[in-house]
Amino acid sequence: VSRYVEDFLLKEWRIPREKIGVVYHGVGPAISEGSRHRPAGMSAEGDGLFLFTGGSLIPARRLEEIIEALSILRNKGFCQKVVIAGESPSRSMEFYQTRIREMAKRLGVQDQLVWVGHLPPEEMAWCFAKCQLFLMTGRAEACPNIVLEAMSHGCVCVSSTELPLPEFFCDAAIFYRA
Repeated sequence: VSRYVEDFLLKEWRIPREKIGVVYHGVGPAISEGSRHRPAGMSAEGDGLFLFTGGSLIPARRLEEIIEALSILRNKGFCQKVVIAGESPSRSMEFYQTRIREMAKRLGVQDQLVWVGHLPPEEMAWCFAKCQLFLMTGRAEACPNIVLEAMSHGCVCVSSTELPLPEFFCDAAIFYRA
């Protein structure tokens, strides 16, 4: 699904190049503006004044980087809301969301986080369309479909330099070193 995965298969598993084909995933048809709607957990007062991220709530999502950045920016007078879509994929991973919430509280930014949980496509599309920035902090991606969705919605994106994110974003993101 990416050159990153292809390189892994070639180098780590030593699979012959002729046995590997890269098939990029596409993005489904756009959800019309009239079908999009605000997630139930969000108030109307913040429309268009938030940053957005999404995905499974697991340690590889690296939400700590967002929390740390919010703390630094808050100390400089910038107090931005961040909408976080997604949930823990299993009970054994629920510790991660607890840890992130505790970190946000300790750093004094818990009031800037809006946890909306799993969202249906119409609500994800609304968030992509209305956010100021889409944040991609993930570390364990093969084909980050959420990146494709963000770009298909025209989001301004900020991403870590972790592979394969630069391959997918190319020049369509502002990158930071993880």
